[in-house]
Amino acid sequence: MNQILECVPNFSEGRDLSVIEKLCDCFRGKPGVRLLDYTWDQDHNRCVLTIIGEPEPLRDAVVESIGRAVELIDMTKHQGQHPRMGCVDVVPFIPIRNTTVGDADRIAKETAQLASQRFGQPFFLYEKSATAPHRANLADVRKGQFEGMAEKMKDPMWRPDYGPATIHPTGGVTASFASLGDIILAEPGALIGFAGPRVIQQTIGQTLPEGFQRAEYQEEHGFVDAVVPRSQMRETLVQLLLLHEKGGREWKN
Repeated sequence: MNQILECVPNFSEGRDLSVIEKLCDCFRGKPGVRLLDYTWDQDHNRCVLTIIGEPEPLRDAVVESIGRAVELIDMTKHQGQHPRMGCVDVVPFIPIRNTTVGDADRIAKETAQLASQRFGQPFFLYEKSATAPHRANLADVRKGQFEGMAEKMKDPMWRPDYGPATIHPTGGVTASFASLGDIILAEPGALIGFAGPRVIQQTIGQTLPEGFQRAEYQEEHGFVDAVVPRSQMRETLVQLLLLHEKGGREWKN
């Protein structure tokens, strides 16, 4: 693959493994597309797929997966700890090799247009693809979640960028966007967050899972890319920088 984009779609299903596998099947065995990883969380009732591919083949596979999600995931029955507004909640596209944020933005918009036309799923654009300043932040777009989104979308300020003017009855609404990528590293045992566990528990009124803020837990749940001892951090950063040079280099084990 000469040109590579990454897509990390978030689907509102983390409990039915048969549905998760059917979503993954949309990316398996497709020329120009590679499924790198997928994780799911039962408490969040959410799965996250990581896919890379050439821009157009990746777009087509993502559109197929959106159709599969609209078919299989009923948001009227969905419960989970993670904020969500649709069967496919967010669909970020990230430039990886010989591509730009402009390429990612184009593919994000084409994906939204095609999926809304084929499946009746409305789409917002946000972050680098936002069509207005008040739509740039995902928290603002998602406010109200699935249950409140139909009422929210009656406001002209929150009409979708693509698709019907209200939510899909069972699929909700999706956000698509272009983004700059990031790689998150943490040292073993690092405590991650702006507040300690006690403050978070008092704020949300729930008991946190064991080790919730530790680097290892965050890596296991996909929020940290790698846990790296301090003695290996310099070499890891060097390898990552070489890997992301124009044209890329082979990773050294």
